[in-house]
Amino acid sequence: MAITNHKRIGKCLEQLTAGLRPFVERELKSNYQDIHQRRK
Repeated sequence: MAITNHKRIGKCLEQLTAGLRPFVERELKSNYQDIHQRRK
């Protein structure tokens, strides 16, 4: 049975999320570390 477009896009988005997560976490930590430290 053929994979539907919905499933194909869902799988693509899951892979994109997994691939981008380390980059986004690193960038957020580097850009907002000062703000976080000031609040403590």
